[in-house]
Amino acid sequence: MRQKILRDTRRFLSGLVSLLLICSILLGNTAFAFISGSGSTKIVHNEEREIAKGVVWNKWHGVTSDGKTKVGHTITFNPLTSDAFVMAAYGYNVNSRVTLSSSSYLVEQEGVKVIGGINGDFYYVETGIPIGMMIQNGRLVSYSTTKWNAIGFREDGTVHIGEPLLEMQFTVNGKTFGFNNFNKSQNDWGPYLYSQDFGPNTGSSVPSIEVVLDIFSGEIAVGKTVTATVSQVKTNAKSTPIGQNQLVLSARNEKMGYEPLKYLKPGDVVEFSFKDVTGQWSNVSQAIGGEKILINNGVIQSGLSTTDYNPVSAIGVKANGDVVIFQADGRTTLSQGLSSYETARFLYDLGCVKAIKLDGGGSSAIIARMPGHKSPGLQNTPSDGKERANSNSLLLVSKRSIDIKNGLSEPGTEATRLHVYPKKTYALPKATVQYNVLATDDYYFATDVPNDVQWYTNAGTFDSGKRLKVTTGPGSYPVYAANDDILGSAELIILGSVTSLKPSHSVIYAVPGESVDLSCEAYYYNIKVAADDTSFTWKVEGNIGTISEDGKFTAANNAQAKGRIVVSYGNTSTYIDVVFPDPPDVIEDFESNSNWSASKEKAKSATASVIENKDIAKSGTKVLKVDYDFTLDNGVEKGIAGAYAYRVNPDTGEQLNINLSKYPAAIGMWVYGDNSRTWLRAQLKDGSGQKFYIDFTPEYNPSTGTGGIDWTGWKYVEAKIPSGRKGPFTIEMPVRIMCTRDDMRTKGTLYIDRIQAVYTASASDNEPPVINISPELNQSVINANKVSLVANLFDDRSGVDIKSIEVSLDSLNLPFNASVNTDGTVVLKSELGAELPLADGLHRVNFKYADNFGNKGTKTIEFTVDTGAPQIIASTQGTVEEGGTFTTQISVKNPKNLRKVYMDFIFDPSKVEIVDADPNISGKQIALAPGVKAGKIITHRIDEVNGRITLEIDNLLNYSTASQAEFGTITFKAKQAFGESTELNLRLGAMIVGQNPKSQTFALPRMKTSIDYDLVLTVTGTRAGEPTVFTLTDKNGNPVSGAGIYLNNFETPLFRTGDDGRYETRLLTQFPVGTELEFRCIKDGKKSNKVKVVITE
Repeated sequence: MRQKILRDTRRFLSGLVSLLLICSILLGNTAFAFISGSGSTKIVHNEEREIAKGVVWNKWHGVTSDGKTKVGHTITFNPLTSDAFVMAAYGYNVNSRVTLSSSSYLVEQEGVKVIGGINGDFYYVETGIPIGMMIQNGRLVSYSTTKWNAIGFREDGTVHIGEPLLEMQFTVNGKTFGFNNFNKSQNDWGPYLYSQDFGPNTGSSVPSIEVVLDIFSGEIAVGKTVTATVSQVKTNAKSTPIGQNQLVLSARNEKMGYEPLKYLKPGDVVEFSFKDVTGQWSNVSQAIGGEKILINNGVIQSGLSTTDYNPVSAIGVKANGDVVIFQADGRTTLSQGLSSYETARFLYDLGCVKAIKLDGGGSSAIIARMPGHKSPGLQNTPSDGKERANSNSLLLVSKRSIDIKNGLSEPGTEATRLHVYPKKTYALPKATVQYNVLATDDYYFATDVPNDVQWYTNAGTFDSGKRLKVTTGPGSYPVYAANDDILGSAELIILGSVTSLKPSHSVIYAVPGESVDLSCEAYYYNIKVAADDTSFTWKVEGNIGTISEDGKFTAANNAQAKGRIVVSYGNTSTYIDVVFPDPPDVIEDFESNSNWSASKEKAKSATASVIENKDIAKSGTKVLKVDYDFTLDNGVEKGIAGAYAYRVNPDTGEQLNINLSKYPAAIGMWVYGDNSRTWLRAQLKDGSGQKFYIDFTPEYNPSTGTGGIDWTGWKYVEAKIPSGRKGPFTIEMPVRIMCTRDDMRTKGTLYIDRIQAVYTASASDNEPPVINISPELNQSVINANKVSLVANLFDDRSGVDIKSIEVSLDSLNLPFNASVNTDGTVVLKSELGAELPLADGLHRVNFKYADNFGNKGTKTIEFTVDTGAPQIIASTQGTVEEGGTFTTQISVKNPKNLRKVYMDFIFDPSKVEIVDADPNISGKQIALAPGVKAGKIITHRIDEVNGRITLEIDNLLNYSTASQAEFGTITFKAKQAFGESTELNLRLGAMIVGQNPKSQTFALPRMKTSIDYDLVLTVTGTRAGEPTVFTLTDKNGNPVSGAGIYLNNFETPLFRTGDDGRYETRLLTQFPVGTELEFRCIKDGKKSNKVKVVITE
C-alpha cells in the first residue's frame, strides 16, 4: 500500500513539474510587486527571495537616463505579522564601535537567529557615541536634547518617526534640576548622567565632580522614574568607574551643571525622571536616531538635496505597516550612489508614507541570512572596501528562534522548503550554469538537504554535478529542484543581447603559424552573464589566419602586417587587434664608438661613458657604464633623485635622440644590476611630439619590499610602449635611474648593453597599468591652495579595470571624473581644493588601480602647500638604541590664525610604548606645549592596545604669534620586539583656520625610526650556484674583522669575517630555491643589523 502511495506521489510530482515547465511558471517568484523604476532610474534587474516568514529580500540594479548605474538592496517585512523582531543593537557599550556583521554575531551568541539588519545612527567620529536617541528592549540607552530625529518600534507593530523630546530631571532634597545628556560624551554642558550601558567609566578627561549613585527602584525608560542613593561624591575626578546597578552624575569643574552637584552628599536620595513631552515615545521598545526625515504623512519633504550622491541607508514605513529597510551602494563605478531626494523618491515609489535617513557613506551596510545559511552575510559592497565599525544598528531577530531559546518551541529537523542558488541568473546559449540547493524548515532554519532531490528545466540538461548546459535560445526559463514532497525554483534568463563584451586580450602579438586560445566575458548592466566561448560569434578581419567557433585563433604561415578579430553577440561587438611583429632590432650595442653623457636631478653626481671591458660586457667588448650618487649631502635637494644617460654629439656635447623607423611594442636591454632598488625607466617621444615614460622595472614599493632593480649581475628587461601611443617613436633618454624615497637614497653603478627595439612584447602580463600624473607635483612645494590634477592610466594588454580605481587625498576618498579615450586610456580629473582650499602643509594623493588581469598598482604623490597660512610639521628621530627612547616633535609654522587641530596617529604597539609625559594625570599623556594646553582640549587619548594617539584641540587662536611654535612632543620607548624599524604615521589630520566654516585635511611625512646598530652587514649573491659574500663594516665604513656571523639566532657563529671584513661561501646557494635564512654579526658585544637571505633561481 505504501509503495503505491509513493508511486502515485512521484507521478503527481512529475506531472506537476512537467506542467510548470510547459507553462514556464516560476513558483514563489514574487512576494510583492517591486517597482520598475524610480524617477530617472530604470530598474534593469531585480532578484527577490523570501528569507524568513513574511520577510522579503530584494537586490536591484538600476540605470539612469544619462547612463549612471545604481545598485541597492531592500528587506521588507511587517513587524506584527512576520517572523522578524526589530532590535536596536550596539557593541559592548555605548562608546564602542562594531561592524554590522560583528553586532549580528554578538546577538547570535545569545542563542537566537538574526535574519538581517542595517547600520544605524550617525555618531561622533572621535568617540563612536551615537548622536541621537537609542532604546533597546524598552530601556533608554542614550539620549541628548540635541535636535535629532529617530525611528521607534512599538510592541504592537507600529512604527513612529519623528523628533523625540524628553524632559530629563533629577530631584533631591526638594529641589529639581534639569540635565540634557544621558550616556553622551562629557563636555562643558553638564550635568551628564551615565549608566553602565555607557561603558566601564564616565570617560571624563578633565577634572570634574562626579557623583556615584546606587539604584534601588525604578527603571531607566521613557516616561519612567528611577530612584537612587548617593554613595560617593568625587572631586577633581576623571573617568569614574560605573558599577553594576549604578548611575554617575558628572560635570566639569566650574562649568555648567557643577553647582547643583557640589551640594550632594552621601546618603542623599535622588529621583530621576524621563518625561515624554510629545507622548509618542513612552511605549517604544526599540529606537535609534537618524538624520533627515525623507517622507512624512505620505509627502516627500522639501529641501532634500538632488546632488549629494553617496552610499545610503534608510528605513521607510508603508500605509499597511510594512517596513522597508533600504540600502544603496555608491562612490564606485558600479554604483553612483543616491541623493537624498532620490532615496526619498525610491521609498515613496515603493509605497512608503514615512521614511528616515540613517548614516550613509562608508558606514552604509546591510546584512541578510539567505535561506539555508547558518548566519547573515554582508550583501552590499562598502565604499571603504570593508565594513566600517559603527555606533549602532537595527537587527531583525527571528521570533521563532526566541521562542526556541525560551523553550516555547522546538527547532525543525525535517526539510520542508528547498532554496535554489543562484535565484536569478543571466546566461547565453551554450553556457554552463552551476546550481546548488539548500533546505530549511518552515521558518527558514537550515536543515539537511534530502538525498532524493532531482533537477528539472526546459532550458537544457543537468549533469550529476548540478551543472546546467543551456541548449535553448533567448527567453525566461524556470529551474526546479524537487523531491517527492517539496520543490524549490529559480529563474534563468537566456539573453538575446548584452550591454558589453570583455575579451581576454585587447591585442595579440602573434607569430605566423602560432595558435592562441581566446575567451570573452559578457555583461548585462555590470552583471556578469554566464557564457561559453562558443556562445559568441568569432570572425577574422584581414588575411591573418583562422579562428574556431570556440575562439582558438591560428595565425597564417604567411601572415604579415596586422588585422583584427571581431567578437560579437547579438548587436554588441568588440575587437582584438592582431599584430605580427618583426624580429628585434638592436639599436645600440656600444661597439660603434658612440658618445654618451649624463645629467642629474636632485643628486650628488651622475656620469655615463662607454668603456671597453670584455669581462664586463654582455656581448662584444664595450658597454655603457653609468655611475650615480643619490646620497644626501650639502647642496643636494631632497625629493625624487634622477641620473639620466643619453647619446651626445662628440663635438658639441649636444644631446642626440635615437629615432626609430618602425613601430616597436617594447624596448629591451641588458642591465647589470646593483640591487639598489632604484627605478629604471626610459624617456620617449611619440609621433605627435608628446613625451612619455616607459618602465623597465616597477617603482619600489616599501609596503611589499618589491620593485626597482632587485638583482645583481646581468638581467634582460623590457619596457612596454603603451598601445595607445602612435609612432614614429624617438628615444630621448634610454636610461633614467631614479629614487623616489629619501630614505632609500644610495650610490652605485649600472652597466647597460644591447638596447633593442622589440616588436612583440613579452607574452606574460604581470604588470599593472602605467600611470602618468600631471602636473608633476611629487615632492614639490606650491604657493597655491588649488590644483587641477589629471592622471592618465593605460594598459596595452588587458586594459584598465575602471572599477578598480580608487583615489584618496590625505587618507580620505577623493572624488574624480573618469573618462575613457578611444585608445583605452582612462583619464582621471580632480580639482584639489575646489570645495575648500587646500590647507598649508604636506598633502598625499594615493592612486590604486588594476588591469583586467588583476595586476594591481599603486602610485602616491606628495606635495607641500605653502601660502603663509598655518602649517603642521613633524619630525621623528631617525635612530634609536635597542631598548632606548626617541621622540617625535610636532610644531606649527605660522600659527597665528590656527583655531582647531585634529590629529589621529597610528603606531605599532608591539614595537614601542608611549612614555607618559604627566604621571599626575590619569592615563598616559604626550607633552603638549603650554600654549596648546591653554586651548580647549576636546580629545587627548592614547590607545596602546590598538596603537592610536588622538588629539583634538580647539580655541588655539591665541596659541602663538611666533613664526614657528612648538605644539607637542611624543616620546616612545623601544620594546624588545622592536625589530629593525618602526613607523609613526598620521592616519587623519585636519585643521580649522581663522573663520573657515569647515576643516581642511593635511598629511605628515611617514616617520621611520631604525635601530642604530654599531655594525653594518650587507649580503650579496643569493642565486643558486653563485658565491654569497658577507661584508661587515662599522658606522664609518671601516671593515670589521673577526666578527661572528650567526644564522637564525644560533648561539654559535657559522662563519667569521676576515681581515677585510668579508667572508665568501658557496654553501648557502646549494640550498633549495626559496629557502629563507637570517644572519647577524656580533663582535665584542656589538651587533649588526639582521639580513634576510632568500635563495633564488
